Amino acid sequence: MTRTPPKPPVAVRKRERDVHLLYGSAFRDLPKIEAPDQHHTPRASADSTLIALAQLAATRLQAARACVTLIDENHQHFLAEATPTLPLRPKPEDAAAALWLGNVSVPRSWGVCEEVLEMRTDAALVINDLLQDQRYAQKSFVQEGPRWRFYAGVPLISPRNTVVGVLSLWNHEPRSEPGLSNIDVTLLQDFAATITKYLDTYTLRDQYQRGEQFTRGLLSFAQGASALKPFKVFSDDGSNRSGSAGSAGTGSAHSAQVSSLGSRTIQASTSNERSIGTLQNSILPLHSKDMFSRAANVMMASSNLDGVLILDASVAATGHRQFPGSNEEEAGSGESSNSASSSSDTGSTVSSRHEMHEEKSPKKCSVLGYALRGRSNNDGTEFGTLLERDLARLLKEWSTGKITNFTATGASVSSTDDTSSNASAGEEGALDPKKKGGRRFRSSAAVHALLPNARSVAFVPFWDYERSRWFAGCLCWSNSPQRLLSSTVDLNYFKIFSDSIMRELSRLDALASHQQKTTFVASISHELRSPLHGILGTLEFIKDTKLDSFQISMLNSLHSCGQTLLDTINQVMDYAKSNEAGKTVSSRRLKNSNTIRLSSKPLKTRKIKQPSFDLRLATEEVVEAVFSGSLYIPVLDPNESVTTPPTEPEFNPVLNEELPTSSNRKQCYIVLDLAQDDDWVRCFPVGAWKRIVMNLFGNAIKYTESGHIQVSLRSSESKDSDKGEATSTITLTIKDSGAGMSPSFLANKAFQPFSQENSHSSGVGLGLSIVRQIIETSGGKMEVSSEPSVGTTFIVKLSLTKPTDPPPPLPKITEYLPAVARLAGRRVCILHRKHHSPSETSDSFGNSVGLGRFTDALKNTLETHFKMQVVQTEDWSGHEADIVICPEPSFEYLDTIRRWRVNNERAPVTVFVAMDALEAATFRSDVRVDNKESVVEIMTQPCGPYKLAYILGRCLDRFDDISENIPSNTNSQEQVSFPQPKSLEPPLLRHGSPEQFVESPPPPDFDIDNLKSRVTQIVSHVPESAPVVLKNVLPIRSKSTDPHVLVVDDNVINRRLLVTFLKKQKYSYSEAENGLTALQMYQNPNTRYDFILMDMSMPVMDGMTATRAIRQYEQAYNVSRCCVVALTGLASNSARLEAWNAGIDQYMTKPVNFKKLAEILNQETTRRASAEEAKQVT
Repeated sequence: MTRTPPKPPVAVRKRERDVHLLYGSAFRDLPKIEAPDQHHTPRASADSTLIALAQLAATRLQAARACVTLIDENHQHFLAEATPTLPLRPKPEDAAAALWLGNVSVPRSWGVCEEVLEMRTDAALVINDLLQDQRYAQKSFVQEGPRWRFYAGVPLISPRNTVVGVLSLWNHEPRSEPGLSNIDVTLLQDFAATITKYLDTYTLRDQYQRGEQFTRGLLSFAQGASALKPFKVFSDDGSNRSGSAGSAGTGSAHSAQVSSLGSRTIQASTSNERSIGTLQNSILPLHSKDMFSRAANVMMASSNLDGVLILDASVAATGHRQFPGSNEEEAGSGESSNSASSSSDTGSTVSSRHEMHEEKSPKKCSVLGYALRGRSNNDGTEFGTLLERDLARLLKEWSTGKITNFTATGASVSSTDDTSSNASAGEEGALDPKKKGGRRFRSSAAVHALLPNARSVAFVPFWDYERSRWFAGCLCWSNSPQRLLSSTVDLNYFKIFSDSIMRELSRLDALASHQQKTTFVASISHELRSPLHGILGTLEFIKDTKLDSFQISMLNSLHSCGQTLLDTINQVMDYAKSNEAGKTVSSRRLKNSNTIRLSSKPLKTRKIKQPSFDLRLATEEVVEAVFSGSLYIPVLDPNESVTTPPTEPEFNPVLNEELPTSSNRKQCYIVLDLAQDDDWVRCFPVGAWKRIVMNLFGNAIKYTESGHIQVSLRSSESKDSDKGEATSTITLTIKDSGAGMSPSFLANKAFQPFSQENSHSSGVGLGLSIVRQIIETSGGKMEVSSEPSVGTTFIVKLSLTKPTDPPPPLPKITEYLPAVARLAGRRVCILHRKHHSPSETSDSFGNSVGLGRFTDALKNTLETHFKMQVVQTEDWSGHEADIVICPEPSFEYLDTIRRWRVNNERAPVTVFVAMDALEAATFRSDVRVDNKESVVEIMTQPCGPYKLAYILGRCLDRFDDISENIPSNTNSQEQVSFPQPKSLEPPLLRHGSPEQFVESPPPPDFDIDNLKSRVTQIVSHVPESAPVVLKNVLPIRSKSTDPHVLVVDDNVINRRLLVTFLKKQKYSYSEAENGLTALQMYQNPNTRYDFILMDMSMPVMDGMTATRAIRQYEQAYNVSRCCVVALTGLASNSARLEAWNAGIDQYMTKPVNFKKLAEILNQETTRRASAEEAKQVT
């Protein structure tokens, strides 16, 4: 029976490692003589320096010849042989005649130099007469051939103090004792040290050549090549076959067979494994498998390897998210066995999510790509399989990379000097994973089982910076003992290459995202534009029918909203197609602690003439649309249940009547101050302009509950007009009296995407970043000044040109010009109550500053735009006017105007400016507005010139109709004093805040069927809100058998919905608002949780981190495993896979399917009960 040869001791392995690692390139291409009778023609060394050193040693010590040799585990490699008379560059025929062996490799047992390896490094082996020595007397080189009689040899010592070779002297004549004097021995040792020093140049030359190949490999990979460009690697015997990787040029025929995952798919044995494999594949971007195969081929070609294998680590990386540069436990060495933890002899480090299953059916790693040298097949049979748990151990122990060398018998030896010197005890069985006590060598055993023919293997983990986890594990190997990998050269190169691979993966991710965006743009363009055109077209047809002023006003608002949305879609589509985002950077300067200024030059592509449009009209339309949208409150279905009763209303005294209120109502004046200019048509993307106004005004609306918002538009001639073009500086100013921004937020985060100072505010925080991108793309300046509790001012300045050929006027402008001509010269009265300073009144509508600004802007519009004669007054008596405008609606104003008639003349037109559409609807439903005593028109703010001109024109049409002016029997010219109006609160439908979303019933007198009718009715009483019913969290004793659920979510509404569901299902429950609280509650020994409904995205601690900590706690304290159900808004495959690896049992996306959730809880409860019964029986 054949016996396996014993493994050499560690010192021998270290010596052999140094021979190949440091000086392998010196004898890599030497011919070999394997049989004594093999014909051989000696050849001289190509290194004349070695010949000269050997010749000098032979001459000084009077020997026939000197030889420089290196010795590995099997062969002795003659690097140089020289005689005292041999030329340094001999001709082949001269070398064949003068040399004994020349430059060749022979079995180490043939010669004498093998004895030197067993001696001390400072000793010398001197044999005066080989013929008299029984060990060598029968050697062929003593009995015949050269008939050597004298031998002397000293060791060649490496920088790591190992004997790597011998400098030997040979002579035909024996010598008498001592053969060599002490002085001669010292001289010979000096020659040996000099030769060893010189041999270091081989290492440097080899490293330089490899570095040059490495650089070409990196460049080739970066340029998309699948092999070196130009194709040049170390030549071999020509046995390598051209593979699928292809060649970028001609030269030596060295190429690789590259296979992607498709030919190496491992069939999963369970549905869980198949689902995980599907998720792993779905995470990879398009063409990533080809990229990994290409990378493997380039790495193999540039490093003269025999193979490269890249394994997917998305599952094995569970729990091992330590950044490769951290120093948690000298992870790079892989030898810190004392600090490494192991729960079993198998050494599995995967999470407990799959522990029980993996013991029965361990999951094999998925292959991302590989390359094999000189393979004629595509099945990758040169390597075996690696289990996920083994890859997890490699990532943990060798997180900074590791090179391991193997002997011919399979024994492992580190590539460094400090990791195997003390491993002699017990290392004989270290590669047997079944033996206890050898955990530190299980990794080497797994690698050897995967690559049984490899002599040197490098493990390189790939770190994904975007996902913050290990992405892959790469193994690079060489089957030749003469090509050992270096930790200082090869490993560093592989790390650099891994970064290049991950950058390429990020590029593929970006391309995939860009392709998805392009597809989305192409589809959404049609999906949105088509219905919008249908809406706008329908509105145009409806306008041709007979409508009253209110209906036309609503249609105009609808048309403005639709047109604004269409222009915004067009601009967004164009912006996405141009792909210019991020190509310019605006300069930012802080003027003071409360003011920041941005400025940017336009892109070259934006210097092309843009389509022109009317800035003033577009601004008015956007402000109208945004303001109308901000007031939208959905009406409740009367068949739906109301979870919160309305609160006590606030009362505003207008005509001593009261209206129900809503906390969502805006109580601020919208001041439109658009300067008069004969021509506001400028060249600029209309969608970009509307987005600027939309986002800035939208921010002002969102953060201004009461007060005022002023939108100003000005134009001035630019000082630096270029080439005679009519260039104007357009200044848009939006100022509000809202919440404001803190100096730190304004300076650091105001223009960052997804940034909000108040995280509980609505929206996602993109408004200012969008405006900044438009400014950067189109060029311009923006200045933001803000102060908390005072307000914010946005100033945008753009340098725009007028079009050479003005566009045809829009229908609104066509209607506007005749209306203005009709209004010119008419007398209009602005009737309002006396202004008070803010300290004189505290009612919600007593905003004197806002009212004053609104009235001033209204007067300016009437005077400058319409050329009307304007009178502002607090008292109607004694004033004659065609039109009376009341910024604060009051029926007492209307009654006074109607009663102040002279000789039954028609009363002037009265226009009430309502705060919002709901207030306007309330007034329109009043009979005093509908009667024909005088013309009364209700309009809503904002009062832009186009909207105001249209409304006043309609009023004059009605004024000319005698049926609209029927005087009453009252004809009094007495002056009516105006009482201070009470604040008006229009009826809005109440929606409960999150804190009021409880399961308490509404009070008995709360009539839900009356909700809609109260929108247009004046009511005298609204019932008080019912008190909030606090829930009771049921304590659960540790011995209880009833299932207990822990609800973890930072959103109050989400928690209460889940609590309502659990109550209906008769489950006891507890609540936590973040992952840390949930973990602390779970660690409470007095309470047992059977289920955890876990949100994934929470403050303090997220759900995945909390789940991993819970699983670790269960394993550490032998706690029964609870069922964790993820309830999250994250629907990506990457999030699903990370949740799966974190220990999540079930994954559900929001909105939650409660029926499915009930099934999950019931099934799990039944399973647990069955298991408990079975346990009690046994």
